[in-house]
Amino acid sequence: AIFSLHHASIGRSTHPAGTAAAHARYITRYSAAGVVMGEHLPTGRKAVQHWLNRQEQQDRKNARVVDKIMVALPLELPSPQWQVLIRVYLHKITKGRAAWLAVIHHQGEDQFNPHVHILIRDRDIDTRERVARLSEKGSTGRLRQLWEDTVNEALEQAGYKTRIDHRSLKDQGIDRKPQRHRGPCRNTDRTAEKFNSLAPPESAASPPYQRYYPAQRQAQKAGKSALIHSLRERVRGSFSGRQKAFGK
Repeated sequence: AIFSLHHASIGRSTHPAGTAAAHARYITRYSAAGVVMGEHLPTGRKAVQHWLNRQEQQDRKNARVVDKIMVALPLELPSPQWQVLIRVYLHKITKGRAAWLAVIHHQGEDQFNPHVHILIRDRDIDTRERVARLSEKGSTGRLRQLWEDTVNEALEQAGYKTRIDHRSLKDQGIDRKPQRHRGPCRNTDRTAEKFNSLAPPESAASPPYQRYYPAQRQAQKAGKSALIHSLRERVRGSFSGRQKAFGK
């Protein structure tokens, strides 16, 4: 298990209209979304987009529309326990009074990079007052501490000794490079390696100038054109000679 949490917000004055809905469309895309959960809002892909757009239109011009969180999920726990873990975490944040959407990505390329995208609409479902107070100073620190506590509780209950720590390695007194949560560019090195492995051996590869030097390639084409032109002239000459012989 590693600790990785990113927290940001989407506001009416800081982002173009419809950004919250666009983010929901992105995280719920069929190619990545494994499990979609929610509370006090629709979880259908199009339905949640329409809901977010309506909520945004009701906000004042400088309002905070949603908060978005992305956290790495512990590989030690199976998918059903991830869902319980996420629900417990979000209940600690919202007290069951604010709408949230959570989308787990753990399929295909994310098989060894499980994580969850969370959207929180920090408005009381009745009073529309702030519940989690995610716009206040220090809110990200509170989110990080809550996630650490919730994950470690789940790991302990599952019988694992592994623990996560939201503090930096330096603050923990650990002298090593931090582990990296592989994000959107996680497959760049893997793809490059696969491409290189599929390349033909140097002896079987095309001559370098055919792949890398346009000027030489153009010269080669020009030489072929001259040869074709010469052959055509020879054929024409031969045909013309036969016509003259037949005429005689």
